[in-house]
Amino acid sequence: MGKSRIEYWGKWNSLVLKHLGIPEYEKLVGEIETQWFKHADCEAYPDAEETLVKLRRMGLKTGLVSTGYETDVYAILRKAGLRKELFDVIVGADTTGRAKPHPEAFRHALGKLVVEPEEALFIGDKVDDDYRGAEEVGITPILIRRESGEARIDSGLRIVTSLAEVFQYV
Repeated sequence: MGKSRIEYWGKWNSLVLKHLGIPEYEKLVGEIETQWFKHADCEAYPDAEETLVKLRRMGLKTGLVSTGYETDVYAILRKAGLRKELFDVIVGADTTGRAKPHPEAFRHALGKLVVEPEEALFIGDKVDDDYRGAEEVGITPILIRRESGEARIDSGLRIVTSLAEVFQYV
């Protein structure tokens, strides 16, 4: 994860354009970066803000651990209409130089929150990156499967279909 956000996405976009056989792709790389967030469909689920506010009113700390770069996370939150102040900590892949499921991403968030792993819950939608990554550190993981058919696929895991169901684990 040693590359800066700009280097990473610049290389990624270059490779995609080259693979697609687009001539003079180097000129397009910067334009893709500039235009991406203007056209990205970043929308928060209806229960996201309500759940975060309720957790904070209960005196609980909240955090966000992402495989994205911090600046991208902040841009996505803005675009989705979620205030960054709803989170006590935001950890991007560039925060520690390690992305989920690496234990350091989770440990960094725990350290900033001053919370022991056994006191924490981690909610995510990816079995390997989120559920198994949190579990490896000692955090209680919860898998969110918003589509009811998805829930049966991962039997034996803690699964919710909406964030409102998280309160049964708090």
